Amino acid sequence: AALEAYADEHGTSRVPQDWVTPDGFRLGQWVSNQRRMQWQGRLSAEREARLAALPGWVWDKVEADWEDRFAALEAYADEHGTSLVPKKHVTKDGFRLGQWVVVQRRTFRQGKLSAERQARLVTLPGWVWDPSEAAWEDAYALLVAYVDEYGTSRVPHNWVTPDGFRLGQWVSNHR
Repeated sequence: AALEAYADEHGTSRVPQDWVTPDGFRLGQWVSNQRRMQWQGRLSAEREARLAALPGWVWDKVEADWEDRFAALEAYADEHGTSLVPKKHVTKDGFRLGQWVVVQRRTFRQGKLSAERQARLVTLPGWVWDPSEAAWEDAYALLVAYVDEYGTSRVPHNWVTPDGFRLGQWVSNHR
């Protein structure tokens, strides 16, 4: 009944793990226990069906959370034309998307990101596993374009590209 009330009020049965009802019932923990019991095969079919009928119910919260966060990254990429999210970017609903992206890259470097998730991330526009390397390559391409146009790599220190990149400073830093 507490879960139904939560779903009626919030439009979903995806209760935060630490959610406690006003009367002190640890609903988030209870929901976790139901998932664990289902995974262990100890939840009756009738209870499984009742839970599954609730709006937003998921059996695998970790997977569902990843999907939600990936959807947020897709939305960011649709809006900005790239999945290169600034580290400190927070979505309008308060999700720290930039940090989530950092974690995906770290998980990849550790060899712990599934091949399926890797494949989905690389389909996004501008996705790179190492943004520092990508930024260096982009700057180098600008230097090559400068050399093509001016015949030299001696870029004045204050030179700024039309899109605002401080190429002269970048070259000086590398020297």
